[in-house]
Amino acid sequence: MNYCKYCGNEIKYVDTSKFPKDFCCFYCYEQWRRDNVIPNCICPICGKKFYLKPYRLSRVKHQPTCSRECSDKLKGEYYKGQGNPQYGLLGDKNASFDGEIYKESTFGYILEYCPNHPDVRKGWVRIWQHRLVVERNHELYDDTYFEDIDGYIHLKSEYEVHHINQNKKDNRVENLQILSKSDHMKLHQSQKSFSVSTGLPDLSKLASKKKEKLGNPDQGNPGVV
Repeated sequence: MNYCKYCGNEIKYVDTSKFPKDFCCFYCYEQWRRDNVIPNCICPICGKKFYLKPYRLSRVKHQPTCSRECSDKLKGEYYKGQGNPQYGLLGDKNASFDGEIYKESTFGYILEYCPNHPDVRKGWVRIWQHRLVVERNHELYDDTYFEDIDGYIHLKSEYEVHHINQNKKDNRVENLQILSKSDHMKLHQSQKSFSVSTGLPDLSKLASKKKEKLGNPDQGNPGVV
């Protein structure tokens, strides 16, 4: 009479094609193997020791990890910055570029392909066009809303852009108001009972800017004005 090497129960039938005859079932075999096998790998993400079969270990591209979660984190480290084979390739030279400059998001806003924007470092190749329009016309707003990132005038992350007429696709600068996240939320929750007078563009400056662009069509950054 044979007894299972893991649970001690009597072995009544063993399918040796799936697990060794010293175990009553595949579950017991797997549990015993995990408890007794000598680890041959250390996860570079969480530090956990684990065993990987030689044939699987030989197929690992970078470093072996203990789980899918750790594997995804490791890939993020390998392909970040210059480790990414697409690093520095812009426009049609980048395999991830599908040829469309403008796209509509699932929320109904317009996204614009802008590979030189500071937010690209966060993994965003397309930026909300309403934020781009505000940045390109930053001189019409108060300077406190913006920051200089490597020479680029960037709208601070703590601010959002509100469409005054509620049309998400109307990105004319006169329709865009800069609000704090809390004020923006309050404004949408109670349109009639709450109003904010700050963050509006100086329309007197806008008129002169439009005249300058008509006289110098190649001057300045492209964008909706």
